[in-house]
Amino acid sequence: SDSPPTNSPTHAAYTRQLAEYARALLATVSPELHIETLLVGLHPELPEPDQAEIALDHVAPALAPGLRRLIEAGAPTPVVGADAADAVLELAWIDRKLGLLLDPTDADRSSLSAEGWTVVEAHDGAPGWAEPALASLADALGVALP
Repeated sequence: SDSPPTNSPTHAAYTRQLAEYARALLATVSPELHIETLLVGLHPELPEPDQAEIALDHVAPALAPGLRRLIEAGAPTPVVGADAADAVLELAWIDRKLGLLLDPTDADRSSLSAEGWTVVEAHDGAPGWAEPALASLADALGVALP
């Protein structure tokens, strides 16, 4: 999981979630034990995580090789699984309002269009769907794929 700032609402929610996991686990083993949980984050002495590698680890497997080529060609690293305008984009360059939408619905198209997003659409069940989608994203980003 990511590591939210210590005093943030997200950190508090993660702490509660961790405690619930611990209670559920202990209930299956020994319900009379008392535990305290602690959520810890990144250590300052460790290097910052490589955002490109994180994106490549989380993107749909069919997109990973092409996304790697896109990033190596100079494209900024996208957010994977971004929420935008009541839709979930597989890849999103939020500052550019550019995204890849898998298996779009009319409602997704409408809400994204209303918020000014440029969307590349793909149907991940279609044979060879990833390459044309990545080529369209490369064009929109002004990057030449090798």
